[in-house]
This record gives sequence, structure tokens and C-alpha cells, in this order.
Amino acid sequence: QLLTEKIFLTNILNYEHDFKQQLPMCLIIVDHEDQELILYNRLFLFIYYNILKQFCQYSWLYCKELALHKNMSWALKNVLPYVQLYPDACEQLSSICKIISHTNRDNLSNEDQQIIQEFKKDLYILIYRFNDIRSSWTIILDLTRDMCDLQASHDERLQILNRRGLPVLTTIFFTIFSLYHDQTHPQILTIQNDLIYLLCLIANLLDTADINIKKPQTNSTINMRNIVGTQWKEKMELVGKLLLLLNSYNSSEIRQRSVELLKKIIVQLTIQDLTHVALHVKTTHEQAAAQPHPQLGPYFPRRKQLINNSQQQQQQQQQGTIDRIGNQSVHTPFRPHFGMYFKTQLLETSKGRDLDFDRAVHAYYSPYHTFIDSLARYAYNQNSLNGSILSLVTLVACEGVQSMHLHLFAKLCLEISNQSKTSAQTLIHDLLQTSSSYYFHHYIEIVLIDERISLHQTDNYSFLYTYLPMILNMKKTLPTAAVAATTTTTTTAASTDSIHAFIQRLEQLLNKTCEHCLQSIFNESQTNLDWSQSYKKLSKSINYSHTQIIGDIKALEIYLHCQLINDKNKIQTVIEQSIRCIEQNLQLQLLIDDEQQQLQQQENETATTTATTTTIIDDESNPIKKRRLDDNNLAIDITNNDPKRKAIMDALQILQTFLTNMNNITNESTTIEQ
Repeated sequence: QLLTEKIFLTNILNYEHDFKQQLPMCLIIVDHEDQELILYNRLFLFIYYNILKQFCQYSWLYCKELALHKNMSWALKNVLPYVQLYPDACEQLSSICKIISHTNRDNLSNEDQQIIQEFKKDLYILIYRFNDIRSSWTIILDLTRDMCDLQASHDERLQILNRRGLPVLTTIFFTIFSLYHDQTHPQILTIQNDLIYLLCLIANLLDTADINIKKPQTNSTINMRNIVGTQWKEKMELVGKLLLLLNSYNSSEIRQRSVELLKKIIVQLTIQDLTHVALHVKTTHEQAAAQPHPQLGPYFPRRKQLINNSQQQQQQQQQGTIDRIGNQSVHTPFRPHFGMYFKTQLLETSKGRDLDFDRAVHAYYSPYHTFIDSLARYAYNQNSLNGSILSLVTLVACEGVQSMHLHLFAKLCLEISNQSKTSAQTLIHDLLQTSSSYYFHHYIEIVLIDERISLHQTDNYSFLYTYLPMILNMKKTLPTAAVAATTTTTTTAASTDSIHAFIQRLEQLLNKTCEHCLQSIFNESQTNLDWSQSYKKLSKSINYSHTQIIGDIKALEIYLHCQLINDKNKIQTVIEQSIRCIEQNLQLQLLIDDEQQQLQQQENETATTTATTTTIIDDESNPIKKRRLDDNNLAIDITNNDPKRKAIMDALQILQTFLTNMNNITNESTTIEQ
């Protein structure tokens, strides 16, 4: 049948020249308010354009003639925009446009290529001038996807930009956004693919616009600034929609694409708009975090449940069919909401306990934090890092350093201080004067009290080591409250008072940090770092204590660097006691009970006749019990090659090094004073 159809069409194209030439010239009358004519055209136009489409499929010459025909232009203007009236006919017209504009043709002459380009230009002009975008968005998006895929050139993207493409595509995005969150929509998979394509396409268009804006000043450069500036009025609403896609009901691809688009939008904003975005993001963030019952979707990080092989096989037999069916389905997202706020209660365990879970949490939250970092960097480069933006940045920094130990805020501040000391002092002054001072103090408190392990990050440590002394030194240069009240304005006096209050709270926090660090070091030396009791401990616990010791020592280094005290005897005493305790315990033998040895031998009856050693199992499901080292039938390595002993030895060396350095600094300062 297909062969007969092909022969029939070929014969018409080759021999029926009159019919072939007259077919596109058929008289078509449309009246979009005449119901009888609409019903007639709904059937006739579908048949008519279907015949033209089939001719185009078999003959490029016919395509070329049709592309240049005035009736084709008439159809694109008067039929294609009314997809709600003539859905089948518009589908055939769209197919004809795809056939003509498809550039993947071999052996085309330059003239033919030019015809294709001119047709595509005219088509771009037509589809981006449709009056009712919300009803004809399917045709616009379908033709745009065919002519401008995600690998299209910058010239192809310019065709869209120069024809009001950004406002039209943004309006289509709003429509798809609503359909995507419609719980009853039957084609959720298609809608999801359209959503991802639009996120990528708009991002690509902004890349092209940015390249043209950065070129030497020309009329096209000014025009492009207007296109992404004053002409694109929907961009602020788009930012709000993108933020509502950042939740655990959407896949990582949708969240990542949304963040990438947000980064490219902010660099096209004015300072005023950027400040509005920062205020909007901060308000959205705080409102979402204040909810008593967080909404966690299927894409929120969760720990993997460890099960044995028999249980796994049984579950696969019982649920295998259901899992396979479920994997093919597409999850319908919950109502749009912001879900990038962070609370420690949302996590199943703290950082360092499960590396796979740590990576999943980092992958979920880090794109949003990099977006906030990009916003702050762009504002700083524009000399507009104002209080509203700093308040947002410090809020997100508090959540980033808590449990995740992100260092983006610390790295930004260090880069600012590396540029010049004046820039760092200006940043400090802005941080302490605005509403961000609360979050800034909270950030320091989280690092020094709750998350000292985050000081493993060099940037986090260097940031506090650099900035805290600068903040404390401001106390010497600021006027007293009485002097400020008589010599300055009310605003300046209030600012001075707030800085004085911040410095006072910081001094109290540093003293509190010292107490916490000393107590933590002493407790760890008595518990997890006690070698004689290490058979009761898991390797994870000992390694975690080793890491905690490093964080405590780094916090003490920051405390001493701030020079709040002259008497360091208390610190020295606690460190010396901890060192002696660890050293004494390392000299003791690891006592192991015979009873546990017998139980293990009974469980391994098949191996006891030939085995000469007993294996010590060290995992969470079967921790080591007491066994005896001096038994001749046991061979246990207690040298420094033992992982537990090595971790304890490393912690001991860290304490010894810190004590030596502290004594050297004390001796040097004493010599200078004398």
C-alpha cells in the first residue's frame, strides 16, 4: 500500500504539472466567527494540507516552490494561529514548516540554503507575533524546538531574541508551569519535557544575549540590552516561579536547570531589581523555614537501608513487579513551593556518619547555595553589596555551614580581604550595621560552638582567623557611647552602639568557645580516645573523635589569635592532662574476655580445627566485645598500623604540636616584653 501511494504521488509530481501547480492556489475562505464555515474548514483544511505535506515529503523541489508561494504565507498568518479552531489542520501546517525548514539535507545549493533561511526568518516573525499565546503555545513551542534545538548556533538564537522571543517563551513557561503542577493532567511526562526544554532554551538565549552585550559598544549592543532589560518585563515573575521549582518534589535535573537559569537572569538585572530579588528570596526562604511541618518529597536525600542478601532477594521477589512499574511512571509534583531551606531535623544523621548520605545532601542543597554566592559576587562587582543582599547571604551561609560545612561565604569574604584591607573593613562595617548582623553572629556561633569540625575547611578557618581580630580591633577606633552621643547624629550613634554590642557578644562567644573546646578535648581523651577501651568503640566513632579534636584545636588557635586573655595556664593544664591520659592508656594492654572467644569459636565450628587465629570483626552490626590479648591463640596487631590506634596517635600528636606552639608563642611574647 505504501509503495502504491508513493508511485501515485510520484506520478502526480512528475506528470500532472497543472494539478501540481494549481493545488497550492486553491481559494480558502476563513471566518473565525462563522460556526458553519469553521466546521467545514476543520475537515477540509486538514485534508488539503495533508496532501501538500505528502508532496513535500517526496519532493524537495515542491518544498521550495511551496516555501516561496504567497498562499503558504497566508495560511501561516490566518490558519496556524488558530489551533483551537483547526487543530488537525494546524498540525499538518506545522509538519510542512518542519519539512521545509529542516536543514539536515545533503547536496543543497547555496540558493536552496538561502531559501530555507528566509523561510525560517519569516516563520519566526509570524509565530512570535501570535496574539493569543496561551492558546497557540503548543504550535510556537513545537516549531521553535524543531528550528532551534539546544545545540543551535548563536545566529539561530538571535532570530528568536530579535523577535520578542524572551517575553513569548516566558509566557509559555508560565502556562507549562501551571500544567506541570496540575495533579490531574494526563500528559505529565510531555509537560515535564517541555518544562526542561524551556529552562534550557531560555538559558541559552541569555548566553547569546550576554555575548552580544559584552561586544564593543554598537547599536546592536544597545538593542540587546533593551531586549533583556526593559522589553523583558516578565523576568521578575520568572524568578519567582523558578524559586518555587526548588523543592524535593522535582527531579535533580529540573532543580539544576532552574538554578542555572536563575544565575543567568541575575547578571542581566539592574541593581534595584537585584535588591528586589534578594528581598524576595530572603522572604520566601524565611517563610518556608518557619513552617512547622516541612514538605519532603521523593527526591529528598535519604539514607540507604542496609539489608542482608536473603531479605533483599525476598523483597525483590515480592516487590520486583511493582518497582519496575513504578520506575516507568512519572511523579506528579506537589503544589509549587520553595524547599531549599535547611534544618538539622530534616537529616537522618549528622555529617561524617554516612559518606553516601553526605554526598546526597550536598548534591541537593549546593546548587541553591552557589546561586546565592553568584548573586553576592555579582553585586560586589557592581559595587552594590548592600544590606538586603548581605542579609540574604548571611542567612544562607548559616544554613550552609550547619551540618554541610559549606565554605562559599567564607571564601567570598577572604577574596574580598585579599583585594584590599579597606574592602574587608567596609564589608565588616556593612555586616555589623545591617539586619545581617544577627545572621552574621549566628554564623560565627554555629562554627565555633556547634560545627567546629567545619574548621577542617581551610576557607572557614582562614575567614575567622582573619576577620575576628579585625572586628575586635574596631573597639579601639570606635568612640564610646557618651562621646558618640554628643558628637554624632542619632543614626551614627545608633550604628556605633550596635557595633559595640556586637563586639561585646563576640567576646563572650569566644570565651564560651574556649570553655567548650577544653571540655570537648578532655571528654574525648577520656572516652573514644582511650586505647584500653577501644575494643568497645567502632572505628567510625574513634575517627569522628579524631576529627573533633582537630576542630577543637583550630578553634582554640582562633581564640588565642584574638588575644582576649594573657593567662593561658588553664588551656595548658587541660591539654597536658589530656595528653597524659591518652599516653597512659596507649601503654596499657587491650583486655579481651575468654567468654567472647569461646562464643566465636562455637559459631565457627567448621574453622576452629584448622584455624590458628581468631578474626576480630569491627562493624556496626557486630561490634567487638572483650577478648584477651595475652592468649597464645590470638594474634592481634596493636602497633601503629592498627587503624584505631593510628587515629588515637594522630590525635595525640595534634595536641602535642598545639601545646608546643602555644608555649613557644608565650615564651617569645615574654622575651619581647622583658
